[in-house]
Amino acid sequence: SFCVALYEAWYRARPGVGAGSERPGAQAPAGRPLQPRRRGVPLRLHRALVRGLSLDPAKRFGSMEQLLQELSWDPRRRWRAIQVAAVVATLATGSILGLRTLAVGPGQRCRFDDDPFSKLWEEQQRQAMREAFVATGKSYAADAFRSTESRIDLFEARWKDMRREACESRERGQQSDLVHGLRTACLERRRRELRALVGALLDAEAQVVTHAVEALESLTDELKACADVDSLLAVVPPPQGDKARAEVERLSVESAELKALFEAGRYAKARAVADRLIEPARAVGYRPLQAELSFMLASAQRELADHGAAAASFHRGAVEAEIGHDDVLAARAYLKLLEVAVYYQRRCDDAPVLQMHAEAAIERVGGPLALRGELEDSRAMVASVCGANREAIARSRNSLKMLEEALGPAHRQVILVHHFLGAILHTEGEFEEALAHQTTALDSWTRLLGSHHPLVAKGLNNVANTHLSLGELGRATELHQRALAIREEALGPEHPLTLWSHANLAEALSAQGHDEQAREKLRDLLPRVERVYGPQHHRTATCWTRLGSVLQRLGRTREALAAHQRALAIYEKSSGTESHAFAAVALLGVGKAYLSLQDPRSAMAALSPARMAMSRVGGYPIESADVEFTCARALWEGGEERDRAREQAVRARDRLKALKRPPGDLIAEIEGWLASRPAR
Repeated sequence: SFCVALYEAWYRARPGVGAGSERPGAQAPAGRPLQPRRRGVPLRLHRALVRGLSLDPAKRFGSMEQLLQELSWDPRRRWRAIQVAAVVATLATGSILGLRTLAVGPGQRCRFDDDPFSKLWEEQQRQAMREAFVATGKSYAADAFRSTESRIDLFEARWKDMRREACESRERGQQSDLVHGLRTACLERRRRELRALVGALLDAEAQVVTHAVEALESLTDELKACADVDSLLAVVPPPQGDKARAEVERLSVESAELKALFEAGRYAKARAVADRLIEPARAVGYRPLQAELSFMLASAQRELADHGAAAASFHRGAVEAEIGHDDVLAARAYLKLLEVAVYYQRRCDDAPVLQMHAEAAIERVGGPLALRGELEDSRAMVASVCGANREAIARSRNSLKMLEEALGPAHRQVILVHHFLGAILHTEGEFEEALAHQTTALDSWTRLLGSHHPLVAKGLNNVANTHLSLGELGRATELHQRALAIREEALGPEHPLTLWSHANLAEALSAQGHDEQAREKLRDLLPRVERVYGPQHHRTATCWTRLGSVLQRLGRTREALAAHQRALAIYEKSSGTESHAFAAVALLGVGKAYLSLQDPRSAMAALSPARMAMSRVGGYPIESADVEFTCARALWEGGEERDRAREQAVRARDRLKALKRPPGDLIAEIEGWLASRPAR
């Protein structure tokens, strides 16, 4: 039986069944195991298993000691045969990770009289959670509870179906006792995580209610891993010895509680717990557990904006997962590392290597569609951040198809892709299609979370910005006001996102011609933004740029120039002006201010790098055309290259006219300028 279990662990099939064979129970010639399709099994190990499984007792090993001596010969032993023996022994006792053996008679082995969710999710817990949610006073608490309740019910139903299916597969001879034990242990881990999460939700605070639905959806998704036999067999088994197994068990319990803290939005506490568990996990030497804890630590660090530490922890977790043969976790860790490195740290040069590592891990687990969709989404993000928006749009559309097929149209990852794709399309001036994707995301979030959830405010914000670009100013203002009201109630008046909604509303007011009202709002807002975001944050710079534009329209040119220069100083210190579209907008503001001050030379000094930045970043067709036209004005006012100035103005106008929804006011301004300056 030891050789049978060991064969199953290496070949992912029972002796006499080729890996991937469609003929369960088919016997190999001469009683030997069929040649495996899986590579990487040492020849000496293969020969030992053939001998140990021989139909002729005389050809087998004389004792277990001889067998183990033969198996332990390989000096590299990626993961030792003796460790697989530990798995078999552990599964037999049913002690690892809460596994319980099934003590039922023949014919009744898949009829379960016990209820694993007893005292975990009964009417008492439902009522207590409902009261805890409502007690937070959040306007979306009732909606959040209803969605949370339905998802816990869904988790319970799927869990029980998967337990029964695993049992029936074993009884039909389709899967071995070893595989059944691994699947059951996986299900028990997920049930333990649900218990910890329910405990966190019963102690509901505002941020817990905010994250509850997403937490349950994430946990329900992870149930699928318990049916992935190849991945379960691939993961390195726990260490030998009662003491080591007990320590792994203890740390696994605490890891479930850590995960619940994170999913409930308690990031600072989750980071503290992860920091405390990392060293004991390293001491016990079980790589899959180390990888899980490193991943959770990195996730908490990311949410707390400690991006340098998060990148290091995600990288460590990815490597630990690879060593532990947990390639699903390795893939996710590399994808998260890619996000931190490129989106937050702007390390575009690192993207190809990280994408390669993620792709390799995904291929090792058979390339499931959902993971391939996540990888394509990450590639879209990289393309967008690194200045290739057309590639980003194509990849994002491809990711959307893959994730919709794999997860369904209402899944949170699908919603996020709609949100992201809408943002890139908006950047490229494709406002109608952008609005369609943004509206889909908004409607999905509203159905999922109710109309008062902070994520709904995020959707409203994006839809409002696109209406603003379409010239639908009243609608944009109305939506920004709704987003602001949700954020003030849900997050508080000084939350960063609440302040950002104020800034967006000021921009909408200015677009409607209420410049004085917008100026007052931005002047009041800037000290609060600097306090909350920090004086060197890019959103602080954006507020200075918006204030500068308002002041310019009010004729307060020197104040406008000073505001734009404040913004530029922030961009130059943080990310540089040469690769930032918003920095180009600030440079445009500086150029316009200098033109108003009759200083075309200084204007060109600002506008030339603005043109270069817009060309490098790509997208932003209206802003790019505005830069081009303002450069034309500066050239004309300089008096030396007026033919070139007209050519640039014509080029800017024609680019605007080519848009699906051309901005009539800017086109009219350019044509008026050209009419008053005829060609020679």
